[in-house]
Amino acid sequence: MSDVLYIGIAGLGCIALLSCQAKKWYMLWVVLAVFAAVIIWKQLLPAGPVAQLLPAIVVMFLLPGFLVLELAFPALARKIGPLERGPLLFGLSMGIWTLIAAVAYRAQLSSDLVIGGVLVGDILGLVAIFITMFRYKDSKPLPEENDQLDYVKLSYFICLIVILLIVAGVVGFSAEFQRYDFDSSFHLAGYHKIADNVKIIGGNAFLGPEYSYLTHYIAHPWYLVFGLSARLAHTNVAWLYVCLATILTPLFFLSFYSLLKVLTKDNWIAIIGTLLVIGPWVSKMALSWGPPMGTFYLQFLPYPGTYTQLILFPLWLAYCFRYIRSRTSEEWAVVVLLAIAAMGGHPECLLVVPYSIGILFIVSMFFLTTRRDRIKTLALVAVIVIFAAIIAYLTLNPVGKE
Repeated sequence: MSDVLYIGIAGLGCIALLSCQAKKWYMLWVVLAVFAAVIIWKQLLPAGPVAQLLPAIVVMFLLPGFLVLELAFPALARKIGPLERGPLLFGLSMGIWTLIAAVAYRAQLSSDLVIGGVLVGDILGLVAIFITMFRYKDSKPLPEENDQLDYVKLSYFICLIVILLIVAGVVGFSAEFQRYDFDSSFHLAGYHKIADNVKIIGGNAFLGPEYSYLTHYIAHPWYLVFGLSARLAHTNVAWLYVCLATILTPLFFLSFYSLLKVLTKDNWIAIIGTLLVIGPWVSKMALSWGPPMGTFYLQFLPYPGTYTQLILFPLWLAYCFRYIRSRTSEEWAVVVLLAIAAMGGHPECLLVVPYSIGILFIVSMFFLTTRRDRIKTLALVAVIVIFAAIIAYLTLNPVGKE
C-alpha cells in the first residue's frame, strides 16, 4: 500500500511541476511529495526501493529548479510549455547543486545536514510560491507563438509523450544489464562514497582524498546529489541509477525539443523534429539488443559526462539563442545558471562553454541595437568565464583529508 502511495504522490507531484497552470491545488501535490520524502528519510513508513526513490528524485533533482524558475524567473515560467519545463527544471537544479557542492565538499558538511537543508529550503520555497499565488491571483500562462494545439497537433503531442514513456521504460529496464567496466565501477564507487558516509568527503572513491587520479571527480556535484538522494531514500545507488536512466531519457529528447523550438520558433515543427530524432535512437537500441542485453548509450545517462553532453549542453544552447533573441534579464541569469551546471558536470565544458558563448554572443553583438545590450552581453560572457575559472580551481584542488 505504501508503494502505491509514494508512487502516486511522486507522479502527481511531477505533473504539477511540469504544469504551466498556476493553481494552488497543483502545488499541494508537490507539498505532499516533500512530506513523503521526509517520511521516507525518517523511515516512518517503509516501502520498496523504487517507491522510496521517486519522491526523493522529485525533491532533489527537480524541485530546486522549479523553485528557482517560479520565484526568480516568473515571466519565463509563464512563457515556456510543459515539454520545455522538464529539462529546464533539471538543468536549474544541477546549477544549484553545483553551488551547494562548492561549499559542502570544502566544509565537509554532514550528509544529513545537507539533506535536511535542502528539504527545509524546498518547504520554504513552496511557502513563498503560495504567498505569491495568493498575491497575484490572475497570473496565467502566456504561451508563445505557435504554441496553440489543434486536434492534429494534439495527437502528435500525445504520440510524442507515449513514445518517450515507452523508450524510457525500455532504457531503464536495460540499464540493469549493461556491461560492467571501469566507468561503471568508478562512478558507482563515487556514488557509494557519498551515500554511505556521515560526512561529505571528496577524493578518489577507490584510493581516498589524498590521491588525484581523475581529479575532475574529486568534488563532483553529481556524486553529491546522487549519493544524498540514495541516502535519503535508504536504497542502494544501483536502484537509483536504474530510476535515473528511465527519467533522464525523455529529458534528453526534450532538451533537443527545446533547442529545436527556439531555432524554428514553431512548436509544431519542434514536435515533429523530436519524433524524427527518436527514430535512429530506437533503431540503434533494437540493434544492440542481445543476450543478456546489449549496452546502449542512453543507459549511461546517469553518468556525469553523458547527461552533461546530451541534456545540459543542448539545453544551455537553447537558452543562449533565447537570450540572443529577447535579451531579457531573466534569460541572462538562466544562461549563467545552466552554464554553471554544464561546467560543473564535466571538465570538457570548462572549455567548450566559454568558447561557445564567446563565439555566439560576440558575433551576435554586431546585430544588437543598443549600447546597453552590448554591455549586458559582454558582462554575460565575462561572468561565465569567471565561473569557469572558479569551478576549474575547485575541481583541480583536492579537498581535505578524511
